[in-house]
Amino acid sequence: MKILFDSEEELLTELKIIKPETLTDFFSDRVNESVVCPICKSKKISIPFGFGDYEPNQATRSRFLLPVRRYPAFYSDGFHIKDYYFRAVCSNCAYEINFSVAVIVEWLREN
Repeated sequence: MKILFDSEEELLTELKIIKPETLTDFFSDRVNESVVCPICKSKKISIPFGFGDYEPNQATRSRFLLPVRRYPAFYSDGFHIKDYYFRAVCSNCAYEINFSVAVIVEWLREN
């Protein structure tokens, strides 16, 4: 996967390969346990995701993580994956945890 894109639409389309299960696998590999809220210690963490287009021959629609762009952006020469993160939200206290898209993409390349 590229790290620098000409448009945000191109970057977001490319990132649709990262599914909620991908993030779960990343945590299992890197942390070796469930993500816990650093504030209240709850394990009830939700990860916002979107749905792909409906395909008539599929029983379910594909899901993908929703990246958020950091403002102001660190890079001004296009759309760089280091300017994006994935959110996880504690269902107990509403604390938001951010995970770098760049680190997860690098992990995907290695695995």
